[in-house]
Amino acid sequence: MNNSVDPDFWPEFYDPDLYEQNIGPGGRIAEEYRQLLVSSSGERLAEIGCGPGGVLIALAKEGFCVTGVDRSRTMLERARVRISHQEAHISEKIELISGSLENFALRTKVDAVLLTNELILHVLESELLITSLQNCYGNLRERGCIILDLPEINFANLADSTGSGGERVYCRGFYPTNAGTVIRVTEQVQFNPHLWIKDMTFAYEFIARSGKVGEVLFRRLRQRLWTPQEVKFALQIAGFGSIEEIKILTHPDRTFIRARREDT
Repeated sequence: MNNSVDPDFWPEFYDPDLYEQNIGPGGRIAEEYRQLLVSSSGERLAEIGCGPGGVLIALAKEGFCVTGVDRSRTMLERARVRISHQEAHISEKIELISGSLENFALRTKVDAVLLTNELILHVLESELLITSLQNCYGNLRERGCIILDLPEINFANLADSTGSGGERVYCRGFYPTNAGTVIRVTEQVQFNPHLWIKDMTFAYEFIARSGKVGEVLFRRLRQRLWTPQEVKFALQIAGFGSIEEIKILTHPDRTFIRARREDT
């Protein structure tokens, strides 16, 4: 089975408007990463999968110099717009480049690489996971760190989504929009227990105040459910040391992992 994903697939799924309104899967984390940074204000960071720039801007306001990396042209365009609305002393601390986890190349090595908002789940193969983490290692300064987050695995949900259970449709909720409409998000999940991969199909139904359903958008997403143990092992292979598994009270449904580049 070919687990590679067409690079143009991700921009189609991650719509900037829906993402900025927190509609759909995955939370949006910024402050938690600031808490886990071991570097000081003024040092250089890189966020991979930066999206529309929410974390970038928050960290720049804290005094960090941040490079945002994303493979999505539409996300980078939205980030540029948001950054342009910031004060000069903030916007000048942010740089945006196109790239993906496995091949991004920074002009200057950084003190920390951040894989925010469950980015690691988009890596579908073990070899690619190690290659991606090695690439992060190569873009770090000596003693620099990598920080990432993983969701807690809901085994009951996975069992329900295996085999014929994948035919079921789940409602993820109703989300009010800035335009005054409501978006109903439903999800169909098919889980492959041999590959630990979830194939998800989402429907976004735009509901007017009258209750009439207007436009309906469909998007597909594929994720590999890595365990903390698997990620920590891959970090070791990639050359990282001082690997920590961290829980934060504000996000009990996530595990944060921090590791350090340790040159010998």
